[in-house]
Amino acid sequence: MKHSGELVFTNTPWLVTLSVLFVVVVSVLAFVAWRRSGWRASIGWLEGLRVIVAAAIALTLNRPEWRETFLPDTR
Repeated sequence: MKHSGELVFTNTPWLVTLSVLFVVVVSVLAFVAWRRSGWRASIGWLEGLRVIVAAAIALTLNRPEWRETFLPDTR
C-alpha cells in the first residue's frame, strides 16, 4: 500500500492577514521592550522567545493538519 502525507493549511485571506499583523505587532513590541532594557542580552533572548511563541500561535490560527492519502496496490 502506497501512502503520501502532506501538511495542509485550511486558511482564509483574512486569517493570514490577521496572523501576519499579530506577529508584526508582537515583534515591534518586543523590539521596543528590548531597547528600553538597554539592549541586555537576557531580555533579548526573552523577547526572541516571545516572538517565536507568537509565530507559533499565528501558525496554529491557520489550522494546519497533516493529511495522509493511502492508495491500494491492487484494484
